[in-house]
Amino acid sequence: MRTIYLLAACALIASGCSALVNPDESRLGNPSDVDGGLERDLGSDRDMATGDMYLNCAGGCDDVIACTADTCNAGECNHEPNDALCGEGERCNRGRGCVPYHCTTNGDCDDDAFCNGVETCDPAGGGTGCITGTAPQCADDFDCTVDSCNETSNACSHVANDGLCDDSIECTADSCDPTETGHDAQGCVFAPDNSMCDSSFCMPGAVCSASLGCVGGAPRVCDADTDPCTDTACSDEMNMCVNVPHDGDGDTYAAHTIPGGSCAGTDCDDADENVHPGAMEICNAKDDNCDGETDEGCSDRPESCDALWPVTIDSDGHGHVSGNIADFSNDEDVRCASSDGNGRDAVYYIDLTSISDVVIETVGSTFDTTLAVGTECDVHAFEDACSDDVSPTVMQSRIFLHRAGPRPPVLSQRIYILVKAYSGDASSGTYQLDVRVTSAAADVCIGSPIDISSGGLMLGWSGGLLSSDLYSGECAESGASGREAVAAFSMPSDGSASFDAASGDFRPTLYVRRPTCTAASEVGCTTGSGGGGGGTASLDVSGLMSERYSVIIDGAPSSLATYTLVYVP
Repeated sequence: MRTIYLLAACALIASGCSALVNPDESRLGNPSDVDGGLERDLGSDRDMATGDMYLNCAGGCDDVIACTADTCNAGECNHEPNDALCGEGERCNRGRGCVPYHCTTNGDCDDDAFCNGVETCDPAGGGTGCITGTAPQCADDFDCTVDSCNETSNACSHVANDGLCDDSIECTADSCDPTETGHDAQGCVFAPDNSMCDSSFCMPGAVCSASLGCVGGAPRVCDADTDPCTDTACSDEMNMCVNVPHDGDGDTYAAHTIPGGSCAGTDCDDADENVHPGAMEICNAKDDNCDGETDEGCSDRPESCDALWPVTIDSDGHGHVSGNIADFSNDEDVRCASSDGNGRDAVYYIDLTSISDVVIETVGSTFDTTLAVGTECDVHAFEDACSDDVSPTVMQSRIFLHRAGPRPPVLSQRIYILVKAYSGDASSGTYQLDVRVTSAAADVCIGSPIDISSGGLMLGWSGGLLSSDLYSGECAESGASGREAVAAFSMPSDGSASFDAASGDFRPTLYVRRPTCTAASEVGCTTGSGGGGGGTASLDVSGLMSERYSVIIDGAPSSLATYTLVYVP
């Protein structure tokens, strides 16, 4: 605690007079004293000998105490006591100079530092007899202030930090001002700002609600277009209503044919987003690329991505095809097949017109198969979801698709399917390809989530998942949030199961829970590793009862993201 003392005559002690009035100017304050080897000019920022600035400490830093080393750091003076500059039996006190080694008064202990509190002397105590002071309690009642002790002003400092206030409402100006009327308990002020709402030409009238964000406003109604070849739209860029060529399937190609007539567009089938100029021509009895020809160059078998066939899905959501692998060559090498690169393969596709769950499998084939799917027909897409054996004893393959299907404005999503022999050893043999399509299951434990008990690889899409933090694994990182996907499985008789998850869009957290799916029912949890937005996670559970469990993949962002989950029963 900084205190001002009047110099007084000292009492004689065994070692002589206390340095409080010691006439030795080489150890007590003197305006021309040499302190720490540098001669100081009081009232100046400069060293008298060198002219160097003391780092902009106005007035210099000489405290007129000979036994302290005076320095300037970031505009503040520091006075470091040096006992070696005092006489025998003495020590250096920051505020008073050389004092007896063992204190006799509280003043002998005062370190001249407000933020250290008031030091006191216990003459009967051990050591120097000085008792450390209690630092001022500077914490205030507001979470958004940075509280500290300021040695320069001898007071507590409370600096408002706007960055500590965030109500997650994009249209409020968030600031810290504990003195402002209407602040919350943390000292934060959330001021609605209508200018932060996107009140545009096409969506006028939006205002900011402090609790709801931007509300109000309504789409501008443009006069109906009477031309069947164009649609009326509102353009914020042009600040006006415009007529644009009709594109019914959302594939960015304008319609050429409409009910009852024709238009100037180039899309020969405006109800199918896979049909348009430049599309891949496949063997499906359609003019896919709108060049006036149908199935040109089509193969008599689904040989490759240049000659693939559809799997026809019946009214019950089931499709089946078969063939002999001897009829095919090797066109696509994938990582889950043998490294010999000689496995023969066939290529098929299905079109989904709604968000669906799909099971694709080769069970019943007479040779060791691999199976891959992708939303593009090339080896890179097939690498993302490739399955070899369902289990160590089942040499066929199975892939689950969870929440696959079109996202607006697209009306359908094409899924390409690669059926491949694991290695060149299978020079012949019959493959069986089964496809079952159902409505997408909800991502909840209690109910009917997608069931992966039979084992295989699941490829999932985050779009449409429930909102963040319906579930949260015990091992999830503090503050982490994300959407969860849920799959059900029946625990094998040996009470153990193994899972591997991966995503290029987020770092997954995996956890397994019993049927109640409460936090208390969790039997395993692991946080994934990785960086750059993607990651992997592996989880093994064992010693469990043979009953129904749920495995949860957590951490998917709110935007559309994909992930894979491999389950080996």
